[in-house]
Amino acid sequence: RVTSLGIDGATDLKSWESRVRGFVRLSRADSEGPRLYVVTEHAPVQGRSGGGLFLDDGRLVGVCVGRIERTQA
Repeated sequence: RVTSLGIDGATDLKSWESRVRGFVRLSRADSEGPRLYVVTEHAPVQGRSGGGLFLDDGRLVGVCVGRIERTQA
């Protein structure tokens, strides 16, 4: 389990717990190569970017950088 702390909608400081579903490596057009992303069951809300993702012992394991909607082809 992890806890996400951030500002939903850029107005409300909130935290919520979620489970890690896995990890994925994705390349962005503006980067030099693929980066590792943590995928959680609870998707972030707009405005949460920059918020931390923490383990139960308080260790930071990630920072919210966005939301990706995956679709089946």
